[in-house]
Amino acid sequence: ELEEVFDWFEIDPIGAGCIAQVHRAAIKRPMDSPTTADPAQAEAMVVAVKVKRAGVDKAVLRDLELLRWGAAAVHALPIRGIKYLALPEAVESFAEHMLSQLDLRSEAAHLRRLARNFSPASGSASAGKVVF
Repeated sequence: ELEEVFDWFEIDPIGAGCIAQVHRAAIKRPMDSPTTADPAQAEAMVVAVKVKRAGVDKAVLRDLELLRWGAAAVHALPIRGIKYLALPEAVESFAEHMLSQLDLRSEAAHLRRLARNFSPASGSASAGKVVF
């Protein structure tokens, strides 16, 4: 339940895409946490929560199968030069990208790498801490 993890959770997303949407929320900090020994420090940590859209995995897999079928059908047409388009290969490249978008753990790993590469010392950019 949301109430067990978050002090508050904004229902309206602050960002949205075809795979997921992002909401503002505040994670509850347990009073026995080392960082919350002082009650003044016990306030919630404000976070961005990425929520994958319901049914998106199934929809993407179905759509990729349709694209694969269509690419194979077009590739098989007796049209001069059609094979140079390499449609099946293009669809597989697109499929690889789309499947990686479905794995939010992969995105978390990229954010951690970004945070390391752009440390606060660099002064040029920063990335938030990834919390699971």
